[in-house]
Amino acid sequence: MGSFPSILTNVPLYWPKAEFSLFVLGQILSIPCYFFVAYHIIFEKSARKALHNHVIIILLFYNFLGVTFDLSLTLDRDRVGYVSLFSPTLCRFWQLVDNGIWYG
Repeated sequence: MGSFPSILTNVPLYWPKAEFSLFVLGQILSIPCYFFVAYHIIFEKSARKALHNHVIIILLFYNFLGVTFDLSLTLDRDRVGYVSLFSPTLCRFWQLVDNGIWYG
């Protein structure tokens, strides 16, 4: 339509699959880390009673939602090119996780 060159002209053909694989690997490796940190904060009595750890627990919960739900749907959309599991309820929940948690 326009005469602008494509942004992806210098990107090798293997790069989108490599990028997707690196993101998925990082996502898979981060999930046990979330469980490990949450387990030690919740089940260690002195850490659980410390008031400053309550904020950490809330942040862990919100970021875990972001990594497991938002990042998974975003990676799938980037891989396929469209939202494959489209439903109004899913889109509303995705908007809540993506925007509602961070912006109030």
